[in-house]
Amino acid sequence: MDQPPSPTPHDPPLTKTDLRAPPIALLGLIGFGALLAWHNIADGDLWARLAQGAALWQTHHLPPKDPYAFTPVLGRWVDHEWGAGLIFYSLLKGFGPDALMLCKIVCAYGALGFALAAGRRHRAPWPALLLLAIPAATALLPGYVPVIRSHAFTFLFFAATLFFLEEIRRGGRWPALALAALMLAWANIHGGFVAGLGAMAVYTFWALAERRRGGFMLGLLALCLALSLVNPWGWRYWQYLIPALRHKRPDIAEWRPMALWGWDAFIGFRVLAALVVAALASGWRGLRDKRAGPGLTMLALTAWLAFASRRHAPFFALAALVWSDARRSALFARGRWLAPLRQAASELPPGTPEPLDAKIPQDWLR
Repeated sequence: MDQPPSPTPHDPPLTKTDLRAPPIALLGLIGFGALLAWHNIADGDLWARLAQGAALWQTHHLPPKDPYAFTPVLGRWVDHEWGAGLIFYSLLKGFGPDALMLCKIVCAYGALGFALAAGRRHRAPWPALLLLAIPAATALLPGYVPVIRSHAFTFLFFAATLFFLEEIRRGGRWPALALAALMLAWANIHGGFVAGLGAMAVYTFWALAERRRGGFMLGLLALCLALSLVNPWGWRYWQYLIPALRHKRPDIAEWRPMALWGWDAFIGFRVLAALVVAALASGWRGLRDKRAGPGLTMLALTAWLAFASRRHAPFFALAALVWSDARRSALFARGRWLAPLRQAASELPPGTPEPLDAKIPQDWLR
């Protein structure tokens, strides 16, 4: 009888905690799904996407000008969300309104799943990941409050990009094909694909700096950049996109800067940011590891994006799950966070009941 393949040296060892994690994660998924289903706001963006999707479905071509704009428009309309509109209308036409809600939930679950899988690749213990997943899911939630919007795909694809890049960094080659296919679809669904290109640029920089598959990453980045030109407008897409990315939108609430503190929908982001800073500070020795370069860079960039525009907070939530470095953090590593409790317990008189940490499964502390 064939023996099951043994895990690679890079894979985290299976512990008793791994067997406890699925039911805990299942309860969390049910709760998160209930929150997603409860938020069912159909904002104007959804109606515009459905209308555009219906027009494309019926006429089989994109209109040259924006028929729905109520402000001055450019001479030629470049709709960076045309693919999302087509998907939304196809789901509505084929399966009814519930399909839109289900699509949103699947995208949110997928984003968290890819981020958790990438974080596990860093050998982060499940208790630490599941703990961080609570504020991370809360920080991700504002991106999924409406029934669905086009950026729901961007957050999913961004998490998938991080997972694929981590797999490539571990020596895999198949994720390169997945990234290329993902970028082709992403560029035609939502303009947020530039976030994926940005993450690839960060990994390429560090691959070149470390002299580890730098040429491979450079070629992959060039390929994905070229694939972004495969769209209804070709290179003119970038002529529209670059000014749009630089354009400030102070009158739109979701584009405003993130306040450092406040009791609002973004409280999860602030709690998560504080946890990440504490985790990194307690594991500062690990920050000197040259392999930490891509993670620290992505954490800094996504945090800056979130504070510059609060609609970008979900990017940081996903990055935090991947690179919070919980494995080396003293907040989670080998129960050092229980040291004061152990010290106090050792000073108790004889006959005192056993200390609390003796009742905690030891594999939760590794």
